[in-house]
Amino acid sequence: MTASNLSTRASQGNQITYRLPSGQITLLPSRGRVLQVSIGGDDAFWVNPKWDGGWNVGGDRLWVGPEVHWNWKTRGPIDFEKYHIPAAMDPGSWLPVPAGKRSCAARQTITLRHQLQNARAQLEIGRRFEPVVSGGNGTVVTYATENSMRLRGGTSGQEADLWSVLQLPAGGVMYIPCKSRPRYRNYFNPIPRSLWKIDGRVLCLEITGRHQYKIGVPADLTTGRIVYARRVGQKYLVIRRDFFPQPWRRYCDVPLGASRSEGDAVQVYNDGGQFGGFGELEYHTPSMTVGSGTQWLVDNNLTTISLLSARAWEGARRSVLHSESQED
Repeated sequence: MTASNLSTRASQGNQITYRLPSGQITLLPSRGRVLQVSIGGDDAFWVNPKWDGGWNVGGDRLWVGPEVHWNWKTRGPIDFEKYHIPAAMDPGSWLPVPAGKRSCAARQTITLRHQLQNARAQLEIGRRFEPVVSGGNGTVVTYATENSMRLRGGTSGQEADLWSVLQLPAGGVMYIPCKSRPRYRNYFNPIPRSLWKIDGRVLCLEITGRHQYKIGVPADLTTGRIVYARRVGQKYLVIRRDFFPQPWRRYCDVPLGASRSEGDAVQVYNDGGQFGGFGELEYHTPSMTVGSGTQWLVDNNLTTISLLSARAWEGARRSVLHSESQED
């Protein structure tokens, strides 16, 4: 069942809201993102209550990697005084494009410049969102996203990828199902031992909003699913993102000081309170290189938000987390 079954699509200011039988999806096309999903009266995403018009809006955003090229002005120790978010990346210059009644789309053309080298990339980036009604008992909201990027020019040899980020309220657990025993690497200071564990083939990470860390998981290990579960009252709000990893292709997003290594596909960030105390569910696409190989990339993902009783979550947890993590 598709968005033809939506009850209403309403526009107010810069926002577009799809009201579904089970909840609603609020889009902010001028920032190229899903701002919020609400289900059963509860909000799924973190949205900055003190937003001042800068980059840190919240919701489901799209940036461009590799982070070490576009954001970091250092190759030394982590120092956020040397971290820069180009205005071309966020807020960007998103413009709405025709997409039909069932979806909403936006596009921008930007130029990004390497922070430490004389290199750049000219990119055309698009996003299209389509709500999906799944039926059932009104406890599920789903939307499909198509992200695209075309290399329009730039410095020969410069890499770029698409970097999808969901900002989430703290207080839950992030689950990364893996094809074999999980492994990860740290991007900042090592994640405290008390905040992670391995459950079979699933890496489990506490999102506290108080202890800053970031970890990455390689493309050959992820199953293409990330799940975040957070207790709200007597129920669990569960967010599942499904995407398509391609481990036979190159990934380019790496920690500082690891530029010669293969990049990661999945990343999780836990804010320490510096930027609002949230968590981030992140994944990257394979990279493209200016002047070499394909210059066009399309990436699709599906985001499913469920509101479940504690018993229902315990019953669904094994099938959601383990059913696709038993491949060798």
